[in-house]
Amino acid sequence: MRKLLLSLFLFLFLSGLWAQEFHFSQFTNAPLFLNPALSGFHKNKYRGIINYKRQAGVSGTSGSFNTFAASFDMPALGYLIEDGFAGIGLSLYNDKAGVANLSTTRVDVSPAIHIEIVDQNYISIGIQASFMQKRFNPTNLTFGNQFNGYTYDPNLSPQENNLLNSKYSAVDFATGIEWHNRLKDHIIYYTGFSLYHINSPKENFLEETNRIKMKAIYNANIEYDLNDVYSIYSTLIYIRQGRYNELNIGLWGKYKVNQELGFSLGAMIRSLDMVTLRAKMHYHHFDLGISYDFGLSGIKNINRTFSSYSPELALSYFYGRNMDINKNMWATPDSKRRHHMNRGKYKKIHHAKF
Repeated sequence: MRKLLLSLFLFLFLSGLWAQEFHFSQFTNAPLFLNPALSGFHKNKYRGIINYKRQAGVSGTSGSFNTFAASFDMPALGYLIEDGFAGIGLSLYNDKAGVANLSTTRVDVSPAIHIEIVDQNYISIGIQASFMQKRFNPTNLTFGNQFNGYTYDPNLSPQENNLLNSKYSAVDFATGIEWHNRLKDHIIYYTGFSLYHINSPKENFLEETNRIKMKAIYNANIEYDLNDVYSIYSTLIYIRQGRYNELNIGLWGKYKVNQELGFSLGAMIRSLDMVTLRAKMHYHHFDLGISYDFGLSGIKNINRTFSSYSPELALSYFYGRNMDINKNMWATPDSKRRHHMNRGKYKKIHHAKF
């Protein structure tokens, strides 16, 4: 049993289960994984996003770490909710890690409500319900019983595999709140707080149950328009899960060629041990984001190794305009009155793009 626990410990440790959870470096291109309150908070009819990230395995081991996610969200019920609207989102997440093919698959449903509390100020509240399944292939692991006294012999039975539960399923919940405010004609500020794993679901790879620790995320973002062509975006994201803390600070600049084409370039630093360089192109209905993580402090511990030197892609698609929401993102008082006269009620939101 001792050998089994040691082998399993090494497996879980190398797979990152006991470390802070994986997340995408392009936070703003994965809004439903940042805060469920962001579900449906955009001016389009629909928004679809695909994310992919690849991470190298730990030096001296085989196996890479591949993460895929897809999400879809939309505003809704703008014609029913006075001074606000609802949002609904659906997301899918899957990753595979290491030689044992540790796989996590998750499906999330994220409803939200967005209410204008005062002029040009919105409060958004969202919840998320998830079904999650984790599994691994124990046949790819090696155990002490497979050592014949001279070398490792894969033909020998590990004799302890029957003690492992190689997969389990769980239901998970999250919630969040976000505040959106236009400070001046050219400044938009929004900040929020979210909690994931609020029910601390069980992980049942062993007879002794482990629970996933609650994860808290705080985000603050400012968009500053220098003029009609150039803009600056800054972001701060703080993550805490168990004893793990992570602070991300980023700055981007955007160049707008015309209404259909734009480019942005910037960087983000994480807890003084990693830098993410990022470029993004907006064309018509599409956004394409490309980023690359660079480790700064070398391999100080095994957890940080997973995130070092990692490419990431994000492709977003925005379809149509929601006619129940005012297409003028922060309208003037005159445009409000005109919109009220034409449609009977006024709705407005902004769509934050990094």
